[in-house]
Amino acid sequence: LVHDTAWQPVPPEEFDSSPVLRKAIIFGYGPIRPWLSIAHWVNWHFNLRKFRPSEVNRVKISLACVFAFMAVGWPLIISKVELEATMVIVSSMVHHTAPHIPFKPADEWNAAQAQLNGTVHCDYPSWIEILCHDINVHIPHHISPRIPSYNLRAAQYKRTGER
Repeated sequence: LVHDTAWQPVPPEEFDSSPVLRKAIIFGYGPIRPWLSIAHWVNWHFNLRKFRPSEVNRVKISLACVFAFMAVGWPLIISKVELEATMVIVSSMVHHTAPHIPFKPADEWNAAQAQLNGTVHCDYPSWIEILCHDINVHIPHHISPRIPSYNLRAAQYKRTGER
């Protein structure tokens, strides 16, 4: 796992040997950091008392635009992002987790073997394959990420003779 670029958990022995402050930062600061950022944002960008009286009307118009976008745009963006993120997550899980896919310690890990043996080929319904640009034909993508999606099927055929 040391060489894996996608996932590097903190090993228990490293965490256990960390100073108390680092452990506190991992458990405390990490989860509250977004909330601190939001508090700063609300206090400095939405507090009308922070602006000069001559700016307040323009700030109100700006805030009205922001809130209008939030009311209309966020639901549209979030639904699209949720769908895309779900597709990526499910695709990654399906392609990279199977009982026969090994996880090797650093001294046994080999980059080429990890690329070839760390993924599987999947057959999806054709409408999903079209929507996902044939990413289900996944092993050629790991052999060379530069293979364009429209050539993944041809690369798979060259590799295995399977369509």
